[in-house]
Amino acid sequence: MDEMVDRLLDILADKLTERLSAGHKELYTAKCWACHGKAGEGGAGPNLTDNYWIHKGSLNDIYKSIKVGYQDKGMQSWAKEFTPKQISNIASFIKTLHGTNP
Repeated sequence: MDEMVDRLLDILADKLTERLSAGHKELYTAKCWACHGKAGEGGAGPNLTDNYWIHKGSLNDIYKSIKVGYQDKGMQSWAKEFTPKQISNIASFIKTLHGTNP
């Protein structure tokens, strides 16, 4: 029973994240897709849909990656381009890409 409740909570959390971030795809499309692919499949930058994250894949980790960047890996800081709220929105959208199969 606990497993079923946990699974339902995971599904609900995923659906909520999808709905909250649906409007933020435009920010991703404007700046991120050139390196990470239109569907997060990767290219010059890493794949955002799989379980293999260079700098971890929690929402906070994704936010930090966008804000601070990793120059040694080719990821610039976007702190001057986006507000903290926009970075949060982009991170939320990226989180919805996890587990998809573009």
